[in-house]
Amino acid sequence: MRVICDKQRFGSATRRNAVIAMSNLIGTAVALDDEMLTFLCVEVHNFVNSCFGGDWTPLMNMLWHLLLSTTETYVRCKILAQPDAETGDLETDGVDSDGDTVEYNTLVCALIEFISQLSGIKRCRTKLTPYLSNVCLQLARLMQLPRSVIDRWLTNLGEFIEESDESLGYSVRLTTLDVLQRFALRFSNWNDAFHNTLSQLFAHAEEQHSKGDPFWWTSLEVALYLCGSFPRSFTAKEKTSMSKDVAALGLDIISSRYVMPSLQQTGTSVFVFVISCA
Repeated sequence: MRVICDKQRFGSATRRNAVIAMSNLIGTAVALDDEMLTFLCVEVHNFVNSCFGGDWTPLMNMLWHLLLSTTETYVRCKILAQPDAETGDLETDGVDSDGDTVEYNTLVCALIEFISQLSGIKRCRTKLTPYLSNVCLQLARLMQLPRSVIDRWLTNLGEFIEESDESLGYSVRLTTLDVLQRFALRFSNWNDAFHNTLSQLFAHAEEQHSKGDPFWWTSLEVALYLCGSFPRSFTAKEKTSMSKDVAALGLDIISSRYVMPSLQQTGTSVFVFVISCA
């Protein structure tokens, strides 16, 4: 993970090989559910001691930087469709040394699942708790619809209707939603993190709209999608457990400020996605 995150010391080829190695390791861990992670991190005490001196902080820090860099690359290349010379076209599958296909979505999903499995370990969860809002925001950014998916659904609305019956069938989004649902059960400060994430998504959508960004609505769509996915986070009982420093959003405010205006939009075909969530 140090190799992947350090662009100054390691070239793109070295970091690409590290991504492939990490993807294979994480893929194996995910395939074995959490048995490997539990065995290494919980049962084999010398694993953490030998790698990190018994301190989980370096591992959490590396995972955070990896999540940040992965999210930024994904948003830039998949959501905004603005690949650069270093990352290249992420819509084109790569091939590893064994000739097997390496798809960027696979790496993203594997990383998300890895974080989810670590959150099931008490010592890791304790380290993650103070930063849950930041982690949730980055995961929410990964839930935005990629430009390729938007173009495909606009070309064939029948396919969109069919896939929308499967919760907008889209692997990274569904993987992320599943992880957030686990967070809701595992973290006592979930509601704080959830409402903080919503506030930032709505604020970002409004900011991008004021700047004339034609794809400002993608953050709004994710926020509304999350509202529908976590209705219990708006109940009076759940709000009483929240920190006084967090402003809980009410469904009445969300409805009047975001849902109703979305339902009234006309002349923009992309708003079919927002309306489906509203």
